[in-house]
Amino acid sequence: MVGAEYFVAGRRLLSWAEGWNVFNLGSPGWEETFGVPDIPGGQVYLGGETKIFAMRGNRLFRRDDAGWVPLPANSPFAHSGLGHLVILGDDPVLFDQGFSATYGAYRYDAPSGQWVDLHLPPSFFGPVLAHGGDLYVGNGYDVGGSLAVWHQGSWATVSIGSVVWKLAEANGRLYVFGCSASGSPYGTCRLEGGSLVPAFPGLDSTGLQAVDVVGLDGKTFISVRESSPPASTLPRVLVTEAAGGYRTVLREADLRDLGYGVTGPIPFSSLAPVIGQLLFPPLSYSRGQLRAQRGPVVPSIIDPSGRFAFRDITSMEYNLHRGPLLVPAVRVRKNLAVAVDATGLNGTRYRSNLLIANFSSTAATTARVFAGAREIPALSIPLGPGAQATIEDPVPGFLGPLAVEFDGLVDEEDAWAAVRVWSPSDGGTAGTSIIGTNPGDMGSTAVVAPPLSKPGSRTHAASSASGDGARGPIWVGVCPWRWVPSDSCVGASLANGEFFQGDPPQPALQAPVQFSAGSRQYPLVSADDLGGYLVRREDGPGSSRRSCRCRRVGAPTGRRCHSRGSRRSCTLP
Repeated sequence: MVGAEYFVAGRRLLSWAEGWNVFNLGSPGWEETFGVPDIPGGQVYLGGETKIFAMRGNRLFRRDDAGWVPLPANSPFAHSGLGHLVILGDDPVLFDQGFSATYGAYRYDAPSGQWVDLHLPPSFFGPVLAHGGDLYVGNGYDVGGSLAVWHQGSWATVSIGSVVWKLAEANGRLYVFGCSASGSPYGTCRLEGGSLVPAFPGLDSTGLQAVDVVGLDGKTFISVRESSPPASTLPRVLVTEAAGGYRTVLREADLRDLGYGVTGPIPFSSLAPVIGQLLFPPLSYSRGQLRAQRGPVVPSIIDPSGRFAFRDITSMEYNLHRGPLLVPAVRVRKNLAVAVDATGLNGTRYRSNLLIANFSSTAATTARVFAGAREIPALSIPLGPGAQATIEDPVPGFLGPLAVEFDGLVDEEDAWAAVRVWSPSDGGTAGTSIIGTNPGDMGSTAVVAPPLSKPGSRTHAASSASGDGARGPIWVGVCPWRWVPSDSCVGASLANGEFFQGDPPQPALQAPVQFSAGSRQYPLVSADDLGGYLVRREDGPGSSRRSCRCRRVGAPTGRRCHSRGSRRSCTLP
């Protein structure tokens, strides 16, 4: 459906477009739902405990077993629009938050088929939230603000002391933003036993202001604003509660290192929890690690429920349209910087061994090997629980990055992959082993300590663009750390799945080296993962063989490698 609209109602995902009936996404796929008279679809869908509701203009519909049923048009808003709608249990409650004669809250009573006036106290204009069988309405326009609570058929008010600008729910708790009871007129409170208590005691004393809260796996994550961080630190943007205080989870620089510029006062306004992760375009956070999201399409908009996303952040085509519908998927993939099966200088043969393992004790998997930017696997290797395998020359005649996807696994820690690139040397072999990384691990920059050097040696850099990102060209640069003249760097433009090698044009490096990846295609801000490593090239009289000390991007451990030839560049093939 071109131009389709997507909505979440409870735990169901619905879609419609002009001229089409409503579709529900079920386990077998999209299922058409009939019964909305003369209407191809709603404009908003909301879910109750067992029922789904749709709004279109000033009309309201409920999804029953027999289909979509229009609710009576004699609501107080039949001629002025529906106002604001929330679902309390399975009953819709309509709010007129303006200053018209119909101001108030009205609950639909299913047995009588009538709208019942709840007699909302004066001057309560929102925000509105249904929580735990009760209704909460903030007095956002009154400086001496308060919170109205509808409980068991009657209203009660709780003094807030300042403007209520947001209500949120996390881990079953209700949070009120703009609560002076927290000790600050811009603080946050939590409602407990009918009373307000400071939600995050001492947070403001650390120079932070809470702007949102979300729950994930029983933990509470707080999106914060830090306007004046100490000169020696970087602004914090996400914290979590810890014993005796708050632990910093992410700083502003963490987002920028992955190519995500923090704009506006609330950088985490679209934070969504799903499948053990916190998602926000185009990044994800889980297990203490921030990553770029990966897949054929990188979403630019994620629904707050985390159940779906839409629009492609890498394509101008979808800037004015919702674009492809995306649903979260669990996959396990390892990216490998390079695999070589080629003949180099002087006839030296360079080969690769691919090593894979399934660490799961219960789940079987099929490891599918992808070369470069190919979308069809070159190999498929079944692995039972606890099994491992070594494949010699997995892709004959190939030079470039590899990737291995483990179908059947859902935990990245259950999979492992590495590649050993080697060549004959003095009656034995010499080579380097490169460990596979998870998609999205590589940010826009990585600082690497150079290999050990000695007189006559040079530092050689190699890098590749994985075949698992936004599929746009990226510029790869390798430079001495900190600011240096551009002629001290080496780099190239890499397409998806390409490989590059070169020496920085200067003597042996003593300072750290920075690998950086940038996009030249707007609005492509989520580039392919960059794989890379440094090696030392040794020059010696009468010697055509050189041993190298390797360091993969982001890895502190050194690995032995070898290449031969008389060229300035330590080029493998």
